[in-house]
Amino acid sequence: MVACGRMPPLWEGSVILGGQPPMACGVVGFHVPLPGYELRAGDFQLMAGNGLGWVEMDYAWRLIEPQPGVFDFSYYDEITRAARACGLHILAKLGNGYNGNRATVPDWTVDLGPAAYLQALAGYGRAVVSRYAASIAAWALENEANVATMHTQLGWRVGAWSQDHVLAIWKTLGDLVRQLAPGAPILLSLADLGPMAAAMGLPGIETWLAAAADSGIPYDQVGLQTYLCRFLPEQDCYQATAAQIRRLADLSGKPVSILETGLSTTDPHHDEQTQAAFMRRIVQAAREGGAWGLFVYEYLDNPLEPDHPERGFGLVRPDRTPKPAWKAYAEAIAALARA
Repeated sequence: MVACGRMPPLWEGSVILGGQPPMACGVVGFHVPLPGYELRAGDFQLMAGNGLGWVEMDYAWRLIEPQPGVFDFSYYDEITRAARACGLHILAKLGNGYNGNRATVPDWTVDLGPAAYLQALAGYGRAVVSRYAASIAAWALENEANVATMHTQLGWRVGAWSQDHVLAIWKTLGDLVRQLAPGAPILLSLADLGPMAAAMGLPGIETWLAAAADSGIPYDQVGLQTYLCRFLPEQDCYQATAAQIRRLADLSGKPVSILETGLSTTDPHHDEQTQAAFMRRIVQAAREGGAWGLFVYEYLDNPLEPDHPERGFGLVRPDRTPKPAWKAYAEAIAALARA
């Protein structure tokens, strides 16, 4: 077994005791199970060697239950063991319902009605949480399902994703984690579109947080997915990100972790150097905003991504050579430790 580095501190008692521990720094290591994107044991060695303490991974329903009631845990058994062997804490995303051109759910779920979908989701969720409860440090519910309507416009989801359906999904998954992994922090994955939500005819983040509270959805942190630096001028986006974190903490009364943020080097407005500069600044912005954790999207480029703008978010190239942003992240983490 390769020794990859010291075990970093967990969010130990943070939800109950308050106070701000050292910020958890990680990457989104495995998100959409696309062809050509698989993690290897050596990837976790690279992560730990770069100073990371955490890795976020989707435990993709598509890979785990390819046929109803037929479970295959072989891939996740392997990468879960490998991550833990390298001293990394795992934040597991549970139940990501992408069912379009970047599917994370099995094909057999696409035509299920809401009630049947929830029943099938509960079977998958129970199987995953039961199997990995001892290995997972924290769980995130779904993937920014509050903007599922926007995802359908992008082709990432198909079908109807009403607010009631999304709330039922969160409740189903949250209750399972509370029951089967008591004490593990639960993060509610949300995208905060700010004024854009109203312009797109979508409920604002305040509406979703109120609905989650009214529905009794169990969660301990808001998991924010934010890409302000893709759309705002550089001089504004970092302060805006810090303000966004503080606003969500005030609205929810809970800590906030960034579950996703990043810059793509295939974006015509950015390249590897601007991505590296972003890494230095976003760590500082997250800390200034009071974030409990920061997970950068994403670890590895995938040139087979069907969505071209999504291809270049990796901090590491497909051949595992690091982009400048990889070193910049390590330097920013080291600076945090010295502060």
